[in-house]
Amino acid sequence: MDVCRNIRLSSGACLCTQQHIIKYQMPKFQWLSEILLLARHLTAGTVLVMLVVATILTGGLFPSQPTLSYRSTIPVDGRIFGDQTLMNGFAASSQNLIATVAGGAGPGGVAVNSVTGRIYIALQLSNTISVVDGFSNTVIASIPLGASPSAISLNPNTNLIYVTLPSLNVTSVINGSSNTVVATIHVGSGLRRVAVNPNTNRIYVTNGLSNTVSVIDGSSNSVVATIQVGIPFGVAVNPATNTVYVTNGGTLNKVTVIDGSNNSITTTIPVGSPMAVAINSNTNMIYVANVYGNILVVINGSSNAIVASVPVGFHPVAVAANPNTDRIYTTDLYGNSVSVIDGSSNTVVATVNMADPSAVDLNSSGNTVYATNYNSDLLSIMDGSSNTIVATVLLGFGPSNLDINPATNKIYIADISAGKVSVINGSSSGIITVVGVGGGPDGIGVNNATGRVFVANSISNSVSVLDGSTNSVIATIPASSTPQGVAVNSKTNRIYVTLPSANKTMVIDGSTNSLLASVTVGSDPVAVTVNPVTNKAYVMNFDANTTSVIDGSTNTVVATIQLGFSPASAAVNPTTNKIYVTNPNGNAVAVIDGSTNNLTGSISLAFAPGDVGINPGTNKIYVTGPSANSISVIDGSSNNVIATVPVGFDPTALAVNFATNTVYVANFYADTISVISGSTNTITSTINIFTPGDFVISSSPASFSFTVASSGSSTVTAQSVNRLNGTLTFSASISPLVTNGPTASFIPANPVLPAGGSGASTLTVSATTSTPAGTYAVTVTASVGSIKHVTALSVTVTDFTLSLTTPSPSVIIVGGYAAAVLSVSSLGFSGSVTLVVSVSPIVTNGPTASASTSSVLLVSSTTVKVTISISTTVSVPLGSYLISVTGSSGPVSHTVSVSVIVQGSGDGSGGGGHFFVK
Repeated sequence: MDVCRNIRLSSGACLCTQQHIIKYQMPKFQWLSEILLLARHLTAGTVLVMLVVATILTGGLFPSQPTLSYRSTIPVDGRIFGDQTLMNGFAASSQNLIATVAGGAGPGGVAVNSVTGRIYIALQLSNTISVVDGFSNTVIASIPLGASPSAISLNPNTNLIYVTLPSLNVTSVINGSSNTVVATIHVGSGLRRVAVNPNTNRIYVTNGLSNTVSVIDGSSNSVVATIQVGIPFGVAVNPATNTVYVTNGGTLNKVTVIDGSNNSITTTIPVGSPMAVAINSNTNMIYVANVYGNILVVINGSSNAIVASVPVGFHPVAVAANPNTDRIYTTDLYGNSVSVIDGSSNTVVATVNMADPSAVDLNSSGNTVYATNYNSDLLSIMDGSSNTIVATVLLGFGPSNLDINPATNKIYIADISAGKVSVINGSSSGIITVVGVGGGPDGIGVNNATGRVFVANSISNSVSVLDGSTNSVIATIPASSTPQGVAVNSKTNRIYVTLPSANKTMVIDGSTNSLLASVTVGSDPVAVTVNPVTNKAYVMNFDANTTSVIDGSTNTVVATIQLGFSPASAAVNPTTNKIYVTNPNGNAVAVIDGSTNNLTGSISLAFAPGDVGINPGTNKIYVTGPSANSISVIDGSSNNVIATVPVGFDPTALAVNFATNTVYVANFYADTISVISGSTNTITSTINIFTPGDFVISSSPASFSFTVASSGSSTVTAQSVNRLNGTLTFSASISPLVTNGPTASFIPANPVLPAGGSGASTLTVSATTSTPAGTYAVTVTASVGSIKHVTALSVTVTDFTLSLTTPSPSVIIVGGYAAAVLSVSSLGFSGSVTLVVSVSPIVTNGPTASASTSSVLLVSSTTVKVTISISTTVSVPLGSYLISVTGSSGPVSHTVSVSVIVQGSGDGSGGGGHFFVK
């Protein structure tokens, strides 16, 4: 495999997982951008060492010190923060350097063709353009460019797409009908952004290092003018007025206004720290994202005067305007949101949460907004009417390695980004299952004898062991640091795993899944292969330019073969005892004689080789060409290339089933497996292993209780699966439906679900004093776009009741006594109830009443009885009295009453008068 895959600066310097020194020149804002880009490829524990050799230029473009060194260890939480050394020389307004560590495609610029409904996304780390069908929201094509694309724009009239390639100082022109590059135009240096005027068919490219704007004629694909500006970054065109607006950063902080008819500067407008710019051609309003001020500056295009400054989210980096709805959208990168602004009032009317939004464009016809999520490698699709995310599209991730069990005809594919292994049926080419393993699964090997599969998890530093019969993980073996290559000797049941950062190779006993030995080899061992016949393991030491030969019986290095190049991968033909080693820098495959450990030949290729595999039965060697999107077939007898088979985009790994004479090629960025017939050297099928993003939902606790007139809560959590991200929406239904039944609410109502992470909300169920006690079923529905899942909870609303018997006797003779029985009954309630007895009306010498206890302690579903005593004196007024008992516990209170009559002694005389209570 290519150990330096995508870990490169635009200057061409390479950064692998080892320590490297990088020397190049670039402005401070590009330097910051490059470090952000690099950090995404570094796993926890990686040491990043950078030496920047800078030239001092006027305007403070470069760091203030001629030489800056930066060294940082990536922490386990996957973020790096700019320290004093790193930030030295940056302006006081510069933000702290924050980068999420995650390998990926790196979606940047986005452009929408409202005529065809297609969306084009620049994938900066995979050097491609993803084409998304706006009707089905699926990726329908991937266009290779050969360099990292940055900005993108298009002409809907000609259906041509324009993409800037900063490292090559060119703009590529893509035909939207054929999805092919039809022209390459050389412009200035340090390309930033591109904009198109469809009316004049002129394309404008900002050159950040040349301090110019290149004007391209779309009919001839030639530069017809070069306009000197400040330090240009963003650019936008108003086709109605034929006016071009260019943002200038650095110390200038202004917008340059250009007349498109004569390419002359008409004015400049100071705006703060401008980055991106967009225009509403209907209202002739220009919108400038002020990246450090966290505002959107509104300029009147007629007067070139600033008419408003709208506070938006943190660090707005892109802006788009819908002329039909007069809505403006800013992507607030560090605020993890998109701000929606009403152009008529210049106020923010909505904030849509999403992870790391970097670029934005829209389809004004369908009122659909498209935002790229850089670290998540997603395209978020937003409904402009409701300001909700309706779908997300995963952009360019795929398989990193694979192996085959010829006995069962199963293919096992490691997906380094998704943390999974796909199991494929070789007979039907169908996916049997997807098994979650550790973080960053890279190397993979199968023991054909036991059916077990061993997966090196490069991020979680472990080796997962899968049972091939059940497709489940049965063991996890700790690895000291960043395991990468895997090879299995099925005869001895020994597994060999390379540890590049430790310069060692692990030897694992497959019967016990335990470490037998740790063998020191050369520097940066990236791959390993095994000859089961000779019981020898061959380790490719990338930095040492050697191959270490390990004797499997003693677990010692018995030979070191000097190669003279950096080996990337290798395979053994046990029948001929030959080892084939890829030489990426030399575009060749070297041949080693296993009996003498000598180099016996070199096979030239038309491309830099990636992975290599062998069919010992046919003596054919298969080599992937990641940059050529093909594989070469070599005849092992003559060492000649006998066929070239086109496959998917970026073939990184392959495996051969010698039993069926079938070759399986993993196409990383196509997210597919090409199945090739070894007898005809043709593709027989293509397996799509893309697993759509999803999430799972849970609640804790899943059941709870509370009394009436109060509430209870549970935390509802959604966990991202296959890197789905977006805004969560929660709703709840409660049954049975009853009058004055409990109600549900969520805080926050719309949390963000980050790719690979989780989003949570607190569910609160509330009851009033009138809510009937009982158990209720609560069904919570969570949704991200069109994806929905539910979780069930059980909620019990508790209460207690009071009942009071008729006093005995019910008629009291003056000076007499009566008693009643109070029953305090629990309806699921447990706790103390305070009792208060009262008599009404309150009169002089009236009767008195009391309870045998002032409080009772209830246990769920029990009843406690209390005696209520009623006493009178000879002076008591005759009449009817109401005896009331109130039971209280916290906010819950209930009252029960009963009447008694007080009469005179036989003749109705006595007492202080007569009255009756009605």
